[in-house]
Amino acid sequence: MMKHKVKYDLLRVFAIFGVIVIHITAYPYNYGDVYTITWKIANTYNTFFRWTVPVFFMLSGALLLNKEKINFKLFMSKYILKYLGIFILFTVLYAIAELKPITSIFAENRWKFIFLLFNYKYHLWFLITMIGVYLLYPIFMALKKYENGKYVIYYCVLFFVFGILSYSIKTINFEGVLEYIPTLFSNFNYELFGYSGYFLTGYYLSNFHFPKAKIKMIVAFLFIFLITITLSQYYVNTHGVVSTSYTNYFFIATYLESILVFLIFNSLEGNLTTKIENIFIEMSSVTVYVYLMHVFVIEWMLKYYPKTVTHYNNVLVPFFSSLFVFGVCFLTVTTVKKFLCILKKYISN
Repeated sequence: MMKHKVKYDLLRVFAIFGVIVIHITAYPYNYGDVYTITWKIANTYNTFFRWTVPVFFMLSGALLLNKEKINFKLFMSKYILKYLGIFILFTVLYAIAELKPITSIFAENRWKFIFLLFNYKYHLWFLITMIGVYLLYPIFMALKKYENGKYVIYYCVLFFVFGILSYSIKTINFEGVLEYIPTLFSNFNYELFGYSGYFLTGYYLSNFHFPKAKIKMIVAFLFIFLITITLSQYYVNTHGVVSTSYTNYFFIATYLESILVFLIFNSLEGNLTTKIENIFIEMSSVTVYVYLMHVFVIEWMLKYYPKTVTHYNNVLVPFFSSLFVFGVCFLTVTTVKKFLCILKKYISN
């Protein structure tokens, strides 16, 4: 059987690639003409990879909550303070990149620079949200240990009812069909059971393996994906505008897709060669930095090669554009990482 950690490394690498695909296709998906072939291609890719962000939270839950014991001070420095420091660093870097020339941050554009610091780049929300979930980690560990963790499933059920089901019913609320049901959830904010619900769900599902059901789970995933595509296309045809509600991270389709993808990877069998394992382990170890950097590369492509992001008729363009972004980010991050290691050795000597 494939090593538990390697499965998660594989999943993390595929998930970061999926996030890049979402952001590559976001421009035509959100701002393009919904009746063009470009939008239809972008919609297909964007919808297919919506599971990626929830899966990142599920992976964190599966890895961290399966530890028997962890020093909270060490946890604070290794995760919370580290993520906070990275968030501040990249907020500053993205703010500087917005200004031309860079030296203007000390002169006429200093107020714009300050504004940009407080209105950080769109993808950095993930770090802040993850920090918020990590702050709840001691509570989740206590919940896991209390009466052998039987209340973990209770929290997961609450998350499903008031986080997923509540949002989904409000979204699907077709006139005359679910007219009164949403009032049952009107006083419940699904964010109360937000991404921490995915965090605990990942831990709970990490104990389940269905190696003989992988094909069935893949078919189920594709079926849900087709339903979601149909719903989004129906909305476009009837309203003439895009609705992101059907691909929201708390919509039931995305929730089920995330669970299925997690279980598919968790049920993988067989062994990879040591060389391939090491490649995925190395790639997995830098995914957070690839995530932080990839928007730099996408914006560079938008400036110099816009048609690779905004207009295309070939279904393979988003895939290869995303692969290019992933490759540039991975090579840059690993190069910087090796340089820092050499510099550290040089200084220590």
